[in-house]
Amino acid sequence: MYVEDFQPTEAFPIATILIFICSLSTYYSGVKHKLKNHDSDFVNLDFSIIFCPMMLLGTKLGTILNKVFSSFILFLILIFILASAFKKTYKR
Repeated sequence: MYVEDFQPTEAFPIATILIFICSLSTYYSGVKHKLKNHDSDFVNLDFSIIFCPMMLLGTKLGTILNKVFSSFILFLILIFILASAFKKTYKR
């Protein structure tokens, strides 16, 4: 957002596209691994049972927040989340 001077309403879809591209590359890597190792699982179902509903909930909540709050409030929420993640990572 700082480097390219994007507004939060522009930056969030760009981040979503990047996540989608990473997901596609991970899927491609999984297909290559599955073709080499036929006995391995392609999808970790235990992980997907937890991850997929949380991802859908986060997307829905993000869409609602994007419509309700101004760009400045969204920017403050983003800074808070990033600072919190950095603090947790730094403690580890």
